[in-house]
Amino acid sequence: MPHLLTEQEKRRDSSLRRTYSISLGEYLDILASQGFRCCVCLKELTGISNSVDHDHKTGVVRGVLCSYCNRYVLGRLRDWEVAQRMADYLRTPPAVRVLGERKVPKKTPRKRRPTSRSR
Repeated sequence: MPHLLTEQEKRRDSSLRRTYSISLGEYLDILASQGFRCCVCLKELTGISNSVDHDHKTGVVRGVLCSYCNRYVLGRLRDWEVAQRMADYLRTPPAVRVLGERKVPKKTPRKRRPTSRSR
């Protein structure tokens, strides 16, 4: 017996077909192939309202991400070259090349001054 779509699922199917040329079933297949996790932060993805990620230059659908990673992580990186520069920066920071491993001093907790209420 085929699964009957709820109204929400029908709307999502229609939106996915119109926007990304994929069906709700294909969306769920992609999600299952990713282990129901965001490929960037590995957060568990539940429901049907996650973000379909696609290459804005080619239009190719890449996968399903959590909204945060799609909007703020990939949205800021935009393209592979920027992502590669970010990875290179984290692997070999320029300050370490210049200074060696210089660590930020640990902050010691400030002593709290008594307030007028506590006197």
